[in-house]
Amino acid sequence: TDIAIVLDNPDVRIVDLAVHATQRLPLVEKIAAAGKNILSQKPFAMNFADAERMVKICEEACVTLMINQQARWAPAHRAIKLLLERGAIGELYSVMHVNRSFQDVPGSWFVELENFNIVDHGIHYIDLSRYFTGRTPIRVKATTTNVPGQVAVSPMIYTINCEYDVYVMSTLHFNNIIRTRQAHSYTWYLDGTEGSIIASQSELILCRTDSDERIVTKIEGRWFPDAFGGSMGEMMRALHENREPMTSGRDNLNSIKIAYAAVESSNTGKTVVLS
Repeated sequence: TDIAIVLDNPDVRIVDLAVHATQRLPLVEKIAAAGKNILSQKPFAMNFADAERMVKICEEACVTLMINQQARWAPAHRAIKLLLERGAIGELYSVMHVNRSFQDVPGSWFVELENFNIVDHGIHYIDLSRYFTGRTPIRVKATTTNVPGQVAVSPMIYTINCEYDVYVMSTLHFNNIIRTRQAHSYTWYLDGTEGSIIASQSELILCRTDSDERIVTKIEGRWFPDAFGGSMGEMMRALHENREPMTSGRDNLNSIKIAYAAVESSNTGKTVVLS
């Protein structure tokens, strides 16, 4: 798409910016200068300084910036959030995510991207941990490892532990280099003072302390394309209601900060305290 044609069109209010993060900054400058609102793909930036700069550019231009953390609108994740908001498991104190997959594909762009598994793909689950807890951690500790024979330039497996200033913690484990497809899985475990939620992309199980019953619900819809409709809908609704979108650029700085804290922790072996 010729960006000039888009920016010169008075009917365009929102630009869906789906280029790679490394190409984003100069385009954000042009789009904001033209007074267009931006829905930017994730990860928003490959370093925190660029992310912060783009947020300021949009704020100074008085345009709305939303980051397309569309995982929040995936059917399974929305179901989890609705149950949490309704107090279905009481006070949430533990969030655990276990993702077992494979993306160490020769010739793909992601194996050549530094810190892909945390900063690019893993940002989904980092952001979801904030979404579910409603909080940003104060300390982050991460471990990673390379695997013999891997193609990727950076580790494709991580465990990220997040500590908060209240009675809640999260553990995110992503092994993205499992060659046996039959061993792949995707599961969230959320524990509260009155129950637990166990959820995959296709099924959600609710267990309560006051019942021996396991309430099993099949999840309708898929992450793609349903979640993308949800995020664009949030952007349009935010503009209509003259408010910040849920995953605004400034809010997303918190998710990016966690991701780079995890990279720093895995490189140094130390816990990183977030400011």
